Amino acid sequence: MIASDVINRASTILFDNTSVRWPVSELLNYASDGEREVILHRPDANAINTRVQLVGGTKQALPVSGIRLMRVVRNSGTLASPSVPGIAIRECSRLAMDVENPDWHFDSATLPIKHYFFDPIDPRTYYVYPAAPGTLGSNAACYIEIIYSATPAALTTVGQTMTLQDQYLNPVLDWVLYRAYTKDASYAGNLERAQIHLQNFANSLQVKMTIQWASSVNSARAQEMASQMTAPR
Repeated sequence: MIASDVINRASTILFDNTSVRWPVSELLNYASDGEREVILHRPDANAINTRVQLVGGTKQALPVSGIRLMRVVRNSGTLASPSVPGIAIRECSRLAMDVENPDWHFDSATLPIKHYFFDPIDPRTYYVYPAAPGTLGSNAACYIEIIYSATPAALTTVGQTMTLQDQYLNPVLDWVLYRAYTKDASYAGNLERAQIHLQNFANSLQVKMTIQWASSVNSARAQEMASQMTAPR
């Protein structure tokens, strides 16, 4: 899908086809935020399956655009044999490894990589075992295949192709409308409209949200809605 698929629908629903109250640039920002929010709750919405070169040692990091490691799949060759797929790499418990072999980070580097270790509290970092040889020689550098969730590209024009696939159009549209109506929450009914679109967004992704609404017009009503704002997992 392209950005205009979302922006045009949003402008029509907002009765702002001339983009006076909500300029196109503002709606594009909302759509960019919507893509990021979708990926925050559904990392698989922008899963990248790619081949990466390991740095020397056990500690590895995702590419710059990476948000969260999802899986390490297999060895994927060396500089000398870049197209030769290797053995599968198994996820193991780092705690068990630490107990069994506390010095495993200092074991000799060798190929192929057999195990990887991942902790969700540090989602951009992972460890491999045995340690990767590094890049001292042309035959030493090694590659593995990983799957990770990546940051979407910011939207700057309505003709730009969006990062997410077509099936995520409605959640992104609901996020745009939620942000747009929140901007005008002081007008009668807009707070409720914003709440409905955020609820639709949560329902589409099957996530649970707790929202603290604030309104200078009706804060008591906003608090009541906040206490009821949930969506099934």
